[in-house]
Amino acid sequence: MSVHYYVYAEVKVGNRWYSLNPTMKKADGTFSVRPIYDSCSAFFEIYNDLEENLIFRGIPDDMSPELRSLYHEDLDEKCEGWFSETTWRHVYEQSVFCVKYSNTVGRKIIKDRPHKYEGYVSKRTAADFETGEAEEIYDWLTSDEYRSLPDAEKKKYRYYEWDEPYDEYFVYRTVFERLSAMLYWFDFGDAFDDRSVLWRSGTGLNDVRLFIERG
Repeated sequence: MSVHYYVYAEVKVGNRWYSLNPTMKKADGTFSVRPIYDSCSAFFEIYNDLEENLIFRGIPDDMSPELRSLYHEDLDEKCEGWFSETTWRHVYEQSVFCVKYSNTVGRKIIKDRPHKYEGYVSKRTAADFETGEAEEIYDWLTSDEYRSLPDAEKKKYRYYEWDEPYDEYFVYRTVFERLSAMLYWFDFGDAFDDRSVLWRSGTGLNDVRLFIERG
């Protein structure tokens, strides 16, 4: 059975946590809270890395209402289909943990560097990579190597920036970009009556926590 991983986010303004997760209205009028990022087995190593920096496990009392709605209402209720003494609280303590963005994803991101790799790649290799015919780029040149080529050879190459599929930096950068977008819209989304509280607090990515769920 395939294991799925979900990353949810909240931001703290004042003494309260607010959801930073995409929320979509369904056909029946109810709302669906979606994760900032989700993946399968390719996330395994990243999951382990994040787990080493957890600050707590399970569902906290101060979780935002939107995110809390994803989990069983009564955490101390016994779980059907599990061992008779197993509660939902125990289940979530085994499957959900929380990390600070600044201590995990934030430490992995290099400012103004959207991709991990950069160099000179043959135009054919770049085309194969972009169309999915090649999953990785094995051969590429540094700036010094490129400059040493004859002019005729240089025409076969192009400067290129890229990430390997599901590479750690690619995942962290994706989380960063989505969180940045959600924070931008959070500011204009009328999440609370007095927006000056948000402005005065200087709320940003350092005030974000992430919940990592394995299911």
